[in-house]
Amino acid sequence: MIQRKVDFLNFRISTIGVFIVLLLFLPIGSVKAEEVISSEQLEQISHYFHEQLEKTSIPGASITIVSDTDQLLTETYGVTSIESEVPVNTNTSFEIGSLTKSMTAMAILQLAEQELLNLDDDVVDHLPWFQIGDGKLSSEITIRQLLSHTAGLPINSHGIVWNDEERIRPSLIESVKELKNVELKERPGNEFAYANMGYAVLGAVIEEVTGEPYSQYIQAHVLDPLQMGYTIIDHSYVSQLDISTPHKLLFGLQTEATL
Repeated sequence: MIQRKVDFLNFRISTIGVFIVLLLFLPIGSVKAEEVISSEQLEQISHYFHEQLEKTSIPGASITIVSDTDQLLTETYGVTSIESEVPVNTNTSFEIGSLTKSMTAMAILQLAEQELLNLDDDVVDHLPWFQIGDGKLSSEITIRQLLSHTAGLPINSHGIVWNDEERIRPSLIESVKELKNVELKERPGNEFAYANMGYAVLGAVIEEVTGEPYSQYIQAHVLDPLQMGYTIIDHSYVSQLDISTPHKLLFGLQTEATL
């Protein structure tokens, strides 16, 4: 998932990259922006933004504060890559990783509103082939549990997608099917355990219920209605944007990471 300018709101698994947005959602015409946030407060936010980035050694970032249609503050920081040292600008795109779980959740709730699914449906109601580990508890996992990270999946379950760069990693369905080789950390519904693969499963449910590829559904029913014209899901379109290179910490140092 790549995003530019003030667009907000899975690349399914990766959480690398940085994009910071503060949004002030106000009823149109009801409250003036200056009545909500003062110039002094904007200065404090700007100072905090730069201070924190310097402390965390993040190579580059962008911040935008929006009220209605007004951009109250837009600032950039650092470089798009520690290798090239090209400065971040207002057109630089960032991978926003797990922030796009919000989009997947939105899509699931849309389908629930249309009564195409129920949040308390078992996943196997929509994906009969769905299996985790030995399969005994697979039929107990619900859509609601996946949304709330209480399905019992281990936090490192997404590691399965790296096992096969050509077949598993690029395919949503193949990655979800590989969960048959992952044992549950806990019985479904017992406790919270953050797991990226839970949202991959939700993506597969979206595809099954709608008959559309995940990326196509999100584009048509989330991005387009919100006029998020600089946000993309399909990595094949990355070359169309001025993209920042994702980075990750390795032995305490920022290093470039693969998209």
